[in-house]
Amino acid sequence: MNNKKSIIVLLFQLLQTLISVLSLVLISRGLPVDIFGNYVYTITICSLLALFSGLGSEHVFLMNASRNLSQIEVLFGNALFVRTIVNLAFFIFGIIFNFLTKLKFLEYSIFFLGYSIAAYTNPLFIAFYRVNNSHIKPWILSFIGPVLFLVYLLSFCQFKQLIEIGYIFLLSNFVMFIFFWIDINSKITFRIDRLHLKRNGKVGYVFMFSQVFDYIFLRVDILVVKFILGPYMLGIYAVGQRLVSFLQIIPSSFHIVELPLFHSLATNLLELQIRFLKLRSTLIQIGLFLFGLLVLNSKWLIVLFFSSKYIEAELIVWILSFAGLINFACYPYYMLAEALNKINERLYIRLITLTCTILSLIVLCYFFKNEGAAFGILLGSFLFISLLHHLTIIGNGSIKMAFKDIKTIVISTLVLFAFVSINRFFNDSKYILFITNISYAGTMIYFLFKFGSLKEKFEGLNIRERK
Repeated sequence: MNNKKSIIVLLFQLLQTLISVLSLVLISRGLPVDIFGNYVYTITICSLLALFSGLGSEHVFLMNASRNLSQIEVLFGNALFVRTIVNLAFFIFGIIFNFLTKLKFLEYSIFFLGYSIAAYTNPLFIAFYRVNNSHIKPWILSFIGPVLFLVYLLSFCQFKQLIEIGYIFLLSNFVMFIFFWIDINSKITFRIDRLHLKRNGKVGYVFMFSQVFDYIFLRVDILVVKFILGPYMLGIYAVGQRLVSFLQIIPSSFHIVELPLFHSLATNLLELQIRFLKLRSTLIQIGLFLFGLLVLNSKWLIVLFFSSKYIEAELIVWILSFAGLINFACYPYYMLAEALNKINERLYIRLITLTCTILSLIVLCYFFKNEGAAFGILLGSFLFISLLHHLTIIGNGSIKMAFKDIKTIVISTLVLFAFVSINRFFNDSKYILFITNISYAGTMIYFLFKFGSLKEKFEGLNIRERK
């Protein structure tokens, strides 16, 4: 994928994220806090279950078909077959379960069906287009579902029950699926091969569990808060969590572009290390700038977008912003582990981290409520990056090479603390908030360009392309 296509794809991804943000804002405003909490919990569970239905087959398709284009029909047919069979099993179980419970879990079933259909388009159908080097068209088609859903939310801003949101979510994803299916069906003839299914099964399971554990780690706080504190507290927590998580589009966009380059440098450890160090520093400095602005404006953003009934989420935003910064730095480590062929070890680290994070979340959430849950995520993120650093020590330059980044984080945090204190001293005056935003942005830009050499790091990321 050339640079022009990369930029276009990133812009599409950003626009799709903005549509998701607007949809969540409308839902949070239209629902009471406790029902909004139930909504967040429902979509978390349903999207998690949808990950299982592919059994990792789409990742096997993407990996093997990229190496051997002649196998596209068989590999894609197998992936489609596996996802369809598992979805049918889930569907039949859902019908029986709802019949036995007298439709008590109908809302979950509707949302799960919607996510199951959406999972056909992404990752499976999107993988087909990527293998065929078609990156623009699938992203255009993938806007159909979110846009239809958003149009409904804009038309009906007040909702009484989750199930009405679930039905339109299901319908919008089904329409998107039809458009994808018509286009793909005109390009390929599906074939199923049992030998390939058996041979690629184990690899698919590894990809599936890796993806599932990654997702659980990113959403485990939602599950714990729901069970320990209830839907109302989850509604408050989810607003802070989503505000922070929206910024993760930035490192994930770097991941799309940079991962193939990390793989291409796998045999040249010195160049791989240089690439890693530049990317880590770049993401840390971008994170410091953006999360700093988010912390400064957290109260204003919560009231503006989600309304004053979620104002208690401010401190959650502060704590999770530090965890978000660590996650920014985790992406280069994650890619480095893959380039060094340490995928299985990375999965073990994720399991260890997930277990420790769940335990800390339960304890801290019980004693310190929502703020304890946020701090538990912060501890889990720190543990994960520490273990990843140890795993990739051969290629990350050791702790000595990270000293400059650590110093940048400490100085930037002190600068942020000073401006937050000024805001609090003047009772968050809008005029003072405007002044502190301008001052913080100017200070950080000067500091990062003068001492952090952010400009050099951006230029460094393009050295390989210029060569």
